[in-house]
Amino acid sequence: MTTCADDRLSNNENRHQSCLKERPQIHPTKEESSLFDILVGVCSLSEREVTVRVAGGWVRDKLLNSHSYDIDVSLDTLTGEAFASLVQKYLLSMENEKEGTDNNNKQEKNHAHTCSKVSVIKANPDKSKHLETATMKIDTIEVDFVNLRTAEIYEDNHRIPTSVVFGTPKEDAERRDFTVNSLFYNLHTREVEDW
Repeated sequence: MTTCADDRLSNNENRHQSCLKERPQIHPTKEESSLFDILVGVCSLSEREVTVRVAGGWVRDKLLNSHSYDIDVSLDTLTGEAFASLVQKYLLSMENEKEGTDNNNKQEKNHAHTCSKVSVIKANPDKSKHLETATMKIDTIEVDFVNLRTAEIYEDNHRIPTSVVFGTPKEDAERRDFTVNSLFYNLHTREVEDW
């Protein structure tokens, strides 16, 4: 990946858009691509417009041509639990549609997707768990869903935030611990975003 050598541009967002000379390419596996198609399809069930991105480790592993065993999904307008519930609803509707197709045309075969129940790991600042996470297995892939975040609100004399505010990808990236963790893979555009 080639980036601008001049970091003195006053507008970081313009730098983000103009400095990437060559966008790195990611080649998801067939199973990952199928999962990503499902996640983008789920957006049609949401009352809010939602952008789905893969964050951090999976992006890093793919750029290094390594296998990744789980996928962390970041959402800009929904909580992880709300989106995971929509995933279940979407897969159920796909299954019902498949059954209708099978009844009308025995020759057509659709792939039936499987998913586990949604588990929610609640935020627990006392245990350094700052953000509620919904987790589930879709087909054979473990997926965690969280919302993008920006402001973390702290009580006096505490180093652990007591609440978190929804954020943009840029705001979320700026609060991450390592540069590589600020990379996102936008499932709608199928491009790497380097904020």
